[in-house]
Amino acid sequence: IGTNNPLAVLHIKASSDTSPDNNGVYIYNTTNSANQNAIMSVRVAGSSAGDPFVSYDISGEYGWSTGIDNSDSNKFKIAGSWSSLTTSTRLTIDTSGNVGIGLTNPSYKLQVNGDICTGTNSKLVLSRGGTQDPYIKHVGSKDIGFFTVDSEKMRIEEGGNVGIGTTNPGATLHLGGQNE
Repeated sequence: IGTNNPLAVLHIKASSDTSPDNNGVYIYNTTNSANQNAIMSVRVAGSSAGDPFVSYDISGEYGWSTGIDNSDSNKFKIAGSWSSLTTSTRLTIDTSGNVGIGLTNPSYKLQVNGDICTGTNSKLVLSRGGTQDPYIKHVGSKDIGFFTVDSEKMRIEEGGNVGIGTTNPGATLHLGGQNE
């Protein structure tokens, strides 16, 4: 539609209009009824029929895809590839509801893998939308620090010592402060 050179079974050439209701595919339920839905379906025939996914691409720059990876236990994935769910998978939700960021086999309700805790600005932020939100990051080689307003409040060392108010706990529980 709109092209003499189709690249797929159905090829729709976008117009110069940037409004979603005048450009591309538009599914609109004009009936104001709770029983009428506007549905776009992407479906495959069965377990060996490939992956149902939607592709997003900025040609020559970057692309994304979202959908079900049929060959990987029907996990929902978001991938940093416009042509595949299995290339550069960024987020995975398995059929039991476990979520993996940076991995495809999450074992927990939320599991993050990768280098979020390396580098000076890499941290896991517990955000309320402010610039001084609390965060967690690796400190030392394998220790974890808990911060508020860029000040370390608690540290858990690799060996098991926990420090509150100190960055160098010398006991299983070390409470820092003026009266150490």
